[in-house]
Amino acid sequence: MKNFSFLLAVIILSAFASCKKSYTCECSTTVNALGSSQTTTSTSDIKDYSWKAKAECEGKNNSISLGYGIGTETSCKLK
Repeated sequence: MKNFSFLLAVIILSAFASCKKSYTCECSTTVNALGSSQTTTSTSDIKDYSWKAKAECEGKNNSISLGYGIGTETSCKLK
C-alpha cells in the first residue's frame, strides 16, 4: 500500500510540474547600416511547456547580412 501511495503522489506531482505556463520571450534586434547601429527590444508571451517555450523563443534568433556593413541580428532569450 505504501508503494501505491508513493506512486500516486509521484504521478500527481509530475502532472502539476509539467503544466503549460506563460513565459516571456525577450528579443533584441540590432540594425547595422554604414557604421551606425540601432538596437530595439521587444517581448512576447508564450504559453506552453518550458522546453517548448524555450525552443520557440530561441527559434526567433537570426542574422541577415546584406554586405557593405548593412544587416540585422536578432537574439532572443526566455525570461
